[in-house]
Amino acid sequence: PLITATSIELLMEKNMDIKKSAANILSKTDELKAIEALAYLLNDADPNTVKIAQNALSSTRGNIALAVSPAITTANTAGKIAGLELLAQRKSTTNMDIVLAQLNSNSPEVKTAAYKALKDVVTEKDLNKLYALLLTTQPETVTAVQQAIANALKSYPQDKQLNIITTQMTK
Repeated sequence: PLITATSIELLMEKNMDIKKSAANILSKTDELKAIEALAYLLNDADPNTVKIAQNALSSTRGNIALAVSPAITTANTAGKIAGLELLAQRKSTTNMDIVLAQLNSNSPEVKTAAYKALKDVVTEKDLNKLYALLLTTQPETVTAVQQAIANALKSYPQDKQLNIITTQMTK
């Protein structure tokens, strides 16, 4: 706990080497407080700080989704992208709606990151949302939505996958 508290304080240092070292220490603890402190850095205005947080969160074994998902809604572009990449990396299916919400971002970079993350956060329960999205998406994002549908279908046996797709195509 002492190491965690001290390291969290060091995250606020201006010196990037100190900040990076503190983040690395926190990433090894897997403690909720450490994860929350690292996720908070996703809101930082400095993209280098956001990258330090992303790398540390990426390497921790703890559950980062509960801390990262709320940060996405408040973060700047770099923080949103980092958060989306982290949720995708962890296959955080419980945060599919957060990823979906970012598809409507005003930032083209965030939209791209959200479409890229989509395939990693879907389950079979999301198929109806994905079908609706496929009907309204722009041509440049069709492939990303199709990949998400394919991943969502993976839990079904192949014959059922074919049945589902065929049924959907006839609607």
